Formats: sequence, C-alpha cells, structure tokens
Amino acid sequence: MSLFCGLPKAGLVRALPTAAVLLASIVVTPAETREPSGPKPSPSNEPVEAELAALVQQLVELRELPLKKPVQFERMSAFRAREAMAEQLERDLSDEEAELQAQLLSGLGLIPDDYPLKQALLDVIEEQLAGFYDPEKEQLVLVHAAAGSPAEQAGLNQALMRRLTLIHELAHALADQHFDLENMLHEPVEKRRDDQLLARRALAEGDATFVSLLDMLESQGLPISPETFPDAAMLRSMGSSSIDSGLFPAYEDAPEFIRSLLAEPYLLGLMLVVDTWREGGWPAVNALWRSPPASSEQLLHPERRSDQPVAVSLSEMVSEPWKLATSSELGELGIKMWLALELDEQTAARAAEGWDGDRAGMLVSMAPDAESDETLARERIVWHSVWDDADEATEFSQAAEDWLRKAGDRVLSWLIAQRGARIELSVEPRRAEIVTVPEDPWEGVEVKGSSP
Repeated sequence: MSLFCGLPKAGLVRALPTAAVLLASIVVTPAETREPSGPKPSPSNEPVEAELAALVQQLVELRELPLKKPVQFERMSAFRAREAMAEQLERDLSDEEAELQAQLLSGLGLIPDDYPLKQALLDVIEEQLAGFYDPEKEQLVLVHAAAGSPAEQAGLNQALMRRLTLIHELAHALADQHFDLENMLHEPVEKRRDDQLLARRALAEGDATFVSLLDMLESQGLPISPETFPDAAMLRSMGSSSIDSGLFPAYEDAPEFIRSLLAEPYLLGLMLVVDTWREGGWPAVNALWRSPPASSEQLLHPERRSDQPVAVSLSEMVSEPWKLATSSELGELGIKMWLALELDEQTAARAAEGWDGDRAGMLVSMAPDAESDETLARERIVWHSVWDDADEATEFSQAAEDWLRKAGDRVLSWLIAQRGARIELSVEPRRAEIVTVPEDPWEGVEVKGSSP
C-alpha cells in the first residue's frame, strides 16, 4: 500500500515505492490469507464500491475521525498502475539522478557496483502493488491483481487482500483530509532532508497500518484495548518475520539497504503509532501529526523527540577541482545499516546512537591523463556528520575506522577528521581511475577537542 505523491524531486528516499501486498503480509498471518477453494469471482463483478462505503464507516469508527468529504475512487489494471508508478518515478528520480545516487550508495558499500537502481525499484512495484492513495489528486486507486502475480501463485485470499488495501488507503485519505499529507511531505522534499522525509512517511504508514490491524482484529472478534494490545517490540517481531515470507523475489533480491528503506517506514511507524496510542489513545496520535517526527533517530528512540536534528552542509568539504554531483541524508538508521555491513549489529547500533545530523555526497573531478591526453573521471565520497557530543563522535569515528579497515580492497584511500562533535570522512572507492594512496591514511588529519 503506498502513498503516491506528485512532489518535486528529492532523491532516493522520496522516490522509493511502498507496496500493498507486502504491507498486508505484515498485519495478517499466512493462514488468514489463503484463498478458499471454489470458483473465483470476476474482478469486474466484485461489489467494490459497496464494500468501500461500508469500510468508510468502519474506518471512521476505528480512527475516531470524521471523513470531511467523499474519497475519489478508481480501479486500475496492473499494467496501467505500473505505468503510473513509472511516470511518477521518472518525475521524482531522473535516470541521471538515479545513476548518481546508485554510485553514491555503492561507494559507501550499501549497494553493489553497477546496481540498476531504477529498474530494480520498478520490479519491486510490479510484484507488490495492490493500491495507492494520491494526495495531489485526492484519489484512492485499487489495482487489479495481474494473472500469475506472486499473491495469486501463493494462493492469498484476494477478498481479504482487497479489504486490507482499501482500508489502508482510506486511512491515508482520512489523514490527508485532517492533516494535509502533501504539505507534510513537501517540506522535507524542498529541503532535501531525506531522513526527515522517511520519518514523516513512517508516521503516515504507521497510522494506516495500525488501522488495518485494528480492522483485522475486530473482524475476528478479538478485544481491542491499550491494556491488552501487543507492544511495539512484539509487533515488530511479527512484522519482520512476515515480510521475509518468500513471496516477493524482487524485494528479497534487493540489497539490505533498499529493503530497509522499503520496510522500515511500516515497521518503525507502526511501533511509534501503537506506543503513542497505548499511552494516550487517538488524541495522542493526532498530536503526533501536528508535530511529526523529524528523524529516524526519533523513531528508534521516541524519548528523544526533543532532540531536533541539525541540517548539515558539505560546502567545506568541496573545493576545486571537485564538484558535488549528488548527496543524501542517511540519518541514524542509514548509518546503523552502513556500519552493520562490516560490524556486528550491536556495535553498529551503539555507534550510530548520538547522531545529530549528517550528509553524504559524491564528488567528481575531471582530470587530464598525461599519457593518453584523455580526460578521466575521479570519484570521492565525502560524509559530514554531527553528533550530540565529542564522546559520541569519537565512538562513531572509531567504528567507522574499523569499518574502513575491514573493507579491504573495496576502498583505495580514506581519511577521518574529528573536530569536537563533528566528523568529516572522505573515501575513494576502488572503482576510481586515478588515485593517490597516502602511506599514512591519517596524514593531515587534525583531531581537536572543540565543540561544533
């Protein structure tokens, strides 16, 4: 299930799709999703509009918010839905930007070299998309399941999957009418705050996922109350195991970093909304919408809601002949995933804590080759991060050094500079064509004790 937003370009996080069938696997067990035997109704004869009206009433009661106006509804073929998503992806992530983002992420080791990022995203959409809500058009779209889709091959209960899709997307429409989804997502897009955008999407997906889960429990006659409801940690465990169900090969073949960007808004968002609801009911969740989370740090550590992230610039790390080609904000979640590539998960999580802001970028330099008279490209990854204090910065610096030493021949050269609570990291990946490897990687590095 996804938010489908016509907003300006904002890099990879903005362009990543989210999928309905995948989301459904989070909130139901495999036994509940099996298709009963017997003839299947023709999609054209399914009384979706009548079901939609009944679900609107159910949603209003569950979410304790009124619908201000009717929600526009459209049914769309899987082929047309893929086209619509491809068109939106093209607006959000051009071929050139997709290639640059892929080079930045592969330079950090988060995806393989030459990974077909844009095509891979489209492949994930194709196998998973069941519906979406477009806040620009204020329209809910239900997608016909394509013949031979993973959901059909797995025998998933199509009526149940349709209900999950509809109530999830209706929940997006309801939130849009009360809290202006497009405007909430537009601000971090304009400021290129990727981690903040992920956090706000997590709130939207968590709210809609929770409503879907409540509807499922109520339909089974199970009691619903903050006192008896599973806590966030249990829900995350259940959701994580359901996602890795073997139903979606394109998703499961994607690098861990891409899978996390797809799944974490659901998992972390669900945990945030459930814990908030358990403490203060829907009024507390509504208050979250009025002051949405600003970072993945605030999702991972809800008690740090007052710790507002710092907007970080790479300007001091760019000088002639280098030019900044692209950049991205990774946040605590992205840094933790990066560290976990070479370090154990506990060390990675501990070193990523204390994050206060970051920006990673790819620099390019065009230099003449004296022997061939050709102009050759040289690449460098730069990463500027700010931490809560000098001790937190030192912990990350030491973990980053361990990572770079373990990376071996994937990295040609690297430098880490710490100045108080600020870290500047520079890496030349193995694919660079012109390199200068210093005998001492710490040569010229200045470590001071001043604060940022």
